[in-house]
Amino acid sequence: MKQKNKLFVLLSAVILLLDIVYVLMNVRLEHASFESALVTDAEHMKSSYELAIEQQEQTMLAIATFIANEPTTTQLFYQGQQAIAAQRRGEPVTDAQINQYRQQLYQEVASAWSEVQKEFSARQLHYHIEPGDISFLRVHKREKFGDDLTAVRHTVVDTHQFKNSRSGFETGRVYSGIRGVVPVFLKDDDNANTTYVGALEVGTSFDIILDMLDNSLDIGAAALLTPAHVEQNMWPEAIASHFSEANRSCACFIEASSRSEVKEILAAITFAQPLPEIAVEAIQLNGNHFAVTSFPLRDYLGEQQPGLEPVGAILLWKNIDGQVAALQRSHWLNISFGIVGFFIIELLLYIAISKALRSQQHKDKLKRAAYQDSLTGLANRAALLDALNFLIKRQRQSDTLAACLYLDLDGFKAINDNFGHAAGDYLLTEISHKLTKALRSHDTVARIGGDEFVLLISALSNQEECLQLAQRLLALVNEPIPYKEQQLQVSASIGIIFLPSGESGINSAKIILAEADNAMYQAKRAGKNTIFVHEIST
Repeated sequence: MKQKNKLFVLLSAVILLLDIVYVLMNVRLEHASFESALVTDAEHMKSSYELAIEQQEQTMLAIATFIANEPTTTQLFYQGQQAIAAQRRGEPVTDAQINQYRQQLYQEVASAWSEVQKEFSARQLHYHIEPGDISFLRVHKREKFGDDLTAVRHTVVDTHQFKNSRSGFETGRVYSGIRGVVPVFLKDDDNANTTYVGALEVGTSFDIILDMLDNSLDIGAAALLTPAHVEQNMWPEAIASHFSEANRSCACFIEASSRSEVKEILAAITFAQPLPEIAVEAIQLNGNHFAVTSFPLRDYLGEQQPGLEPVGAILLWKNIDGQVAALQRSHWLNISFGIVGFFIIELLLYIAISKALRSQQHKDKLKRAAYQDSLTGLANRAALLDALNFLIKRQRQSDTLAACLYLDLDGFKAINDNFGHAAGDYLLTEISHKLTKALRSHDTVARIGGDEFVLLISALSNQEECLQLAQRLLALVNEPIPYKEQQLQVSASIGIIFLPSGESGINSAKIILAEADNAMYQAKRAGKNTIFVHEIST
């Protein structure tokens, strides 16, 4: 009884430990799956953001192209540009004359521009001239003109240089936004010749894009800018008008946000430095759970020169109360199943141990008396000796050849060490099946040790027939055996002793086994996975 109790307690402790490990592994896998789903969702949101930006850039370019192709405005723009060029050359052109062209251009586009702003949520219409980038007319802020933007408006500088369209995010003197810039050409009457006048820019703010993402995906969205970027590009009065102060949580300016809770979100998350290409963090805020996605914001210049530091970050957040509740329910189910399963196994274990101990003595007697290997079901040593003695006697009256093959597995210890004894037992069982199928019904195969097998082959026509069989056995043993998503593979070394017919053979089964064993070791010394034939001297 004490033995049964000790065994039951020991096995119960092992089962409990395995049960706890199983539950913990499931919980960990569920967390990993939950986090993977958050990352996938974040990637989709980032893709949606990038698509929205691209679409907005194309819209800005389309509007700019439409306005740039209007002959009247192009002519006025050309006249103003030519007046400035003449003044630079020292010709008698006054600022009043230049302003007259500027005023005429403004009056020509102002009313139509108001409609464009309402229809397409555009915020900026800006005419630029060379060299570098000089502001000619800000339709949205016409009192500001003539300033040099070469250092901050790289979309315009590249349009001047390459005479083609450019788009992207940039921060100007007044505000940050998505810009579309197109070249403006003056065509002669028959469109045969064109003269480059300057660049026309149409821009919009982040608010439009972030609100669109919020409405379509039900997510909060914000654009953040670094103080260094803002202070380098914007006029001080524009900074004071647009931003109250830098947010302390992120040391950044909030350029735009679709929801007022952005400051609370910023206070709850951790910004990695440097910011990775995409980061996801699950947070709890005011009793709700959110998945917060962040990734770098690069302006037009940063897109052209990837080595530059990002100018800010994009923040996207989504309520995940439903996902968190599902995760918690799954955890409780796992724990419940673990507890119920443990008690069921305990009950079955108690019944099994009780029955096993009551019959243990009887089973021990049966095993000692049996002639069968308990693992593989093959003949054991005792049965082999009987079969070999019978074969020796039969060979005295036979006119055919017989053989004793001693087969030892190569690399079996590594299977036990690397995969466990259960894997080793499984391998032995599978190889036993293969060996049995490879022999005829009147031949004998026995397992006499851990990885040692002996095969008795009778009624052979010649030695070549036996050698061909041995080669087939080597090939069978070499075949990989699938085990729990693993591949178990060993080879074999085979020693062969031939038993001639008549009275000339050895009459001792033990000597034959010993000689076959020696032949097997000769095969191992020859490099393993081979055959060695030992000739018996009579």
